[in-house]
Amino acid sequence: MAEVLIIIPTHSNVETFENAVQSVLEQSFDDIEVQIIGDGALPAIVEQAQTFQQRDSRISFHNYPKTIRRAEEHRHQAIVNSPAQFISYLADDDLFLPHHVEYMRRQIGEFDFINPRPTFIDRNDVVWCTPTDIALESNRLWHLREDVQQNSISLSGVMHTKMAYENLSEGWAPTPEGLWTDLHMWQKFFRNSHLSFKTSHRSTILKFLDFNNSFDQVKIDQNRKWFDRQREVSFVAYWDEIVEVTHQRAAAEQFALLSQPR
Repeated sequence: MAEVLIIIPTHSNVETFENAVQSVLEQSFDDIEVQIIGDGALPAIVEQAQTFQQRDSRISFHNYPKTIRRAEEHRHQAIVNSPAQFISYLADDDLFLPHHVEYMRRQIGEFDFINPRPTFIDRNDVVWCTPTDIALESNRLWHLREDVQQNSISLSGVMHTKMAYENLSEGWAPTPEGLWTDLHMWQKFFRNSHLSFKTSHRSTILKFLDFNNSFDQVKIDQNRKWFDRQREVSFVAYWDEIVEVTHQRAAAEQFALLSQPR
């Protein structure tokens, strides 16, 4: 019985899907169950997913007809039907660093919901950080604003307990039109005053950010390049350093902005 369930939703990102799954299989923490949820997945993804399933008994793959949004109802069933007590997620165009699950499992401790330090790589390979900490009520309220949608928490890398999920009034369900899928789900957690939250002090995933939401050869090549880099022995130390420097700079800029006379 696996301790951690990792859900990978997928539809059409054929060129990055394989690297995403491989980054999960190369985790230092191997007590995992991996459920690949095909949301009307393209034939090439189906073929890759079936190959992974045949090679590794920790993987299961189900391809469903395309849903209206992002297969939220199938994510719910995956959680409900799994014996795992901890749930994590990975988008099919992002990557886990090799120690991600081990580190997050250790960090979650007595908390109900934890996310990696919000860090993003743009199309020019520039690293960006959002200095938020969901342990602070003010940060959770920032995500709950009704007049504007704003989110610092990627699907990739979040870990929460199954118990916390089961205590929500509603879990993953089809997202209303016009709302962001992941943010809509996180808000369900944040509205529950009985849950505890934490943002990790480290970034243990590689999240690729594109403000235009484009998926082209630039993004494909970038994903492959960083996938190879994160396999290098020295990469984690390099990444920890660049993330720390970038977050300190972002926090200083945010403080300066908030300190301006109004």
